[in-house]
Amino acid sequence: MKFSIKKTNYLKKRQFIALISLTILTILIISLILFLQPYQKIHWKSSSNSIGNKVAITIDDGPSKFTEPILKILKSTNTKATFFLLGENIAKYPNITKKITNTQEFGIHSYSHPKLPFTTKTKFEQEIVSTLNILNKTTNKTTNLFRPPLGIILPSQIKFLNQQGINIINFNVNSKDYQSISSDEIITNVLNNVKSGDIILLHDSGGKTRQPTVDALSKIIEGLKEKNLTPVTISELLELN
Repeated sequence: MKFSIKKTNYLKKRQFIALISLTILTILIISLILFLQPYQKIHWKSSSNSIGNKVAITIDDGPSKFTEPILKILKSTNTKATFFLLGENIAKYPNITKKITNTQEFGIHSYSHPKLPFTTKTKFEQEIVSTLNILNKTTNKTTNLFRPPLGIILPSQIKFLNQQGINIINFNVNSKDYQSISSDEIITNVLNNVKSGDIILLHDSGGKTRQPTVDALSKIIEGLKEKNLTPVTISELLELN
């Protein structure tokens, strides 16, 4: 009889522990879903079945002295790209900024390129507002495109941008030109990985030089055409208009 009571108590204890474990697991899963939900608002590539053979070339961190030769290559090859501009560089290179906004699509990339996970709410909002303000002051234009520095952003920051009607644009083909590699390596990193619907990451500022990126661009464009891929703006690729 005593053995039967002990066994019953043991089984009840096991059931209680199992119930608590299941409850905790359910709470963790729900919390993870809620945490990850805002990240569904980020564009990494085109998910459209009707996009055809289009890709997007995106160019970050400018403008700089390397932007003008990049613009000349884009013009001479009749190629569209999307530039993500830093506010501090807009202020430094206003004339080049105007050349970008008069000929190519553009978005913002923050004012000073901070690491967003370590940025306060106030600082983050200042980065966005200040960049939009200097952009408008310089060009009398605005944008609804934003790329997070380093491609990293917090859910609360995503929510703020969504409230402002700003689209968050990331990338899925990394040229790794920021690693001070050769132009041939940049070309390989892009052309060996790119396919229809992809968003390519390049840079026209940051680091000691972006000359390898300038040198690689023509061959990247040529290689895309050989793959029957057409570079278009982010807005066209993602059908944002």
